[in-house]
Amino acid sequence: RSQQQFWDALSWYHKLVERGIAGVFVVQAGEIVYANEQLATIFECLRSELLGESPDIIAGTPVAAEILSELSADDTQCRSFDRTFTGQYENGPSVPVERHGGTIQYSGAPACIGVLWPTDS
Repeated sequence: RSQQQFWDALSWYHKLVERGIAGVFVVQAGEIVYANEQLATIFECLRSELLGESPDIIAGTPVAAEILSELSADDTQCRSFDRTFTGQYENGPSVPVERHGGTIQYSGAPACIGVLWPTDS
């Protein structure tokens, strides 16, 4: 049973991250250290423009900035979350998104992962 759960989770991960169904990002020490191509596509920017930045860079409103600040506070205390907000990168379109995630290990250190997808698609 646990082997089947592993393969199910791996299949889910592959569909979600590698096939670009959702935007995925990892935050450590208050900055985005990983972003998949779909996250950049959602916000009409380049992945390289997101890396090294605060998650606030995709906040379209003050409420979104507050929601995303939860990811910057403490990598070891990033609780599981499920929130909806409007995101925006620079002068790009405003995008209503759902955000899900929690604490993970990334490159041997605690981090917060966020998974976003547009709610209007």
